[in-house]
Amino acid sequence: PGLRDDDLWLSESAPVFDISLLEFCLPLVRGVPLELVSSQTARDGIALAARLEASRATVFQATPSGWRMLLEAGWRADLSVPHRPLLGLSGGEPLPPDLAAALIARGVALWNLYGPTETTIYSAGAQVFTAQPITHGDPLPDTVLRVIDSHGLAVPDGGLGELCIGGRNLARGYLRRPALTAERFVPDPDG
Repeated sequence: PGLRDDDLWLSESAPVFDISLLEFCLPLVRGVPLELVSSQTARDGIALAARLEASRATVFQATPSGWRMLLEAGWRADLSVPHRPLLGLSGGEPLPPDLAAALIARGVALWNLYGPTETTIYSAGAQVFTAQPITHGDPLPDTVLRVIDSHGLAVPDGGLGELCIGGRNLARGYLRRPALTAERFVPDPDG
């Protein structure tokens, strides 16, 4: 989704959660200010909503559960900042359509991001629009996404199968788990 020089990122993710790396590193690389939220505030919807409003943050990332907690606490996006709506990143759990619609209705420029633990935080992403289905989106750079059947063959568009991820952003395997690594990290048949 991109960051601008005048952005401010409010981080509520626990440092042990992999998506916190995005919150810590991306602002640092782009020179964007980052404000950290205490774990106590992150667990309290009313306190988190107040902090988000007071900070005037332009970027915020949360799981769908975190976004729902904010809405249930009465949070509304600050629409008084005309130059940019809140850039909302959602990942770590499936994004329900009703939640996406509620966030978009509040002026959030919402992105759904997908990436299992075995990748470098996220593998795919797409901006969410109310009238369209929510998808994993397009693969991020250096990432390959394929849907395969039980025989390891690619399924046609719209077909059912297992999502496989490859590319430079894929882990090399599980630490000290060679059997699981051999089972789940299979060679790419296309090289």
